[in-house]
Amino acid sequence: MKKILSMMACALVLAMTGCATNKAPVQPKVVKSITLIPVLAPENLSTENKGLPIGAVLIAYSIANRNKSAEFDALYADYRKSMGKKLTDAVSTELIAQGFKVQLATATESTRDKDGEIDYKKLMSHDAVLDLGYSDVGMFSGRATQYYLPMMNAYALLSRPSTKEYMMDEKYYYGAQANKDESWSIPSDPKFNFPGFNDLIEKPEAVRAAYDEGIQKMAKQLAKDFAKKLVPVR
Repeated sequence: MKKILSMMACALVLAMTGCATNKAPVQPKVVKSITLIPVLAPENLSTENKGLPIGAVLIAYSIANRNKSAEFDALYADYRKSMGKKLTDAVSTELIAQGFKVQLATATESTRDKDGEIDYKKLMSHDAVLDLGYSDVGMFSGRATQYYLPMMNAYALLSRPSTKEYMMDEKYYYGAQANKDESWSIPSDPKFNFPGFNDLIEKPEAVRAAYDEGIQKMAKQLAKDFAKKLVPVR
């Protein structure tokens, strides 16, 4: 009986003071500087309309979608080629605003192999290295909407080459795939909802503005996320 009462008393104390096995809060990591690998431009800009018909016309519709993607990519080729530098500059600016010291990796340090991988042995002298890049970029129309929405997805991997430590591993979704209330989810402004493919072709300024907004919003969110988990040396 005494043993049972003792166990009950222990349980009560733990409930009042917190379980002794609770993990301590994760302490922010100290970062002396961030070396940013220049972002590459997206390989292409695609368009996709998921409101596809079924049956015999499906193949023809799919071919039309591919043709539209090719037309869209060709029209915005010059802008696409500028998107790497735009994201590089925006992220650098926002990280500096959060108090981080930022520098760009040299061309030699940031050379990628045929698989797009970075040789981190060339970056051993740097404290933290940020590998940032686009994944899917284009315009997307889902089954639940009649509009094309800008779609821009990206990844951010921060590591410390000297210790092979991964400090941040984030993904961001702007526009079409931003459907949850999370920091990685970045909705686009409804003014950038395009009713049809012709609007994407006939309104180039609006299309470019949609991506510009996404780049700025993504850079701000990334910098805020980094500031929550990292402490810059000032």
